[in-house]
Amino acid sequence: NDMPNIQKVVKFILYVDDANIILTGANAHELICKYNELSKLLADWVASNDLQLNVKKTNYMIFSNINIGHLVDYEPKMLNRPIERKKIAKFLGVHIDDNLHWTHHINTLCTKISKNSWILYKMKGILPQKIMKTLFHSFIQSHLNYCTSIWGLGTKNSLKKLFVCQKKAIRTLT
Repeated sequence: NDMPNIQKVVKFILYVDDANIILTGANAHELICKYNELSKLLADWVASNDLQLNVKKTNYMIFSNINIGHLVDYEPKMLNRPIERKKIAKFLGVHIDDNLHWTHHINTLCTKISKNSWILYKMKGILPQKIMKTLFHSFIQSHLNYCTSIWGLGTKNSLKKLFVCQKKAIRTLT
């Protein structure tokens, strides 16, 4: 046989989803140094484990109760590509903003509850009350109960809109 022995190499590329890294520091310089060190370690780890990091889907947020001066101008990079800064991000179904205000999450919940209330309204009189209550708990109450220990500590004024939406949904049952 004159054909050379050809070895086929198959490489599987895996994507790591929903990994989160939290850095803390006393000032902007400390955070930048920690990030630069960690980004190198992460890039090496990803490469050594035959994984691939989708930098387009990678982003960061800054939570701070002090002036973040130097961080405003800093553009972190991963694999020599800039990472996008987000003001609001969805994390496990909860919308978090960089000021830890829950207005966006509450507005999203109100929209979802209003849409689901409309479904209940259309089913009223068609389905028995027992099934309507089950649907209420599935379509409305489950969303209100999810992660309330995080977002439910908002001010009374910020939660008022949500209570109004909940009352409207309850009225569809009666």
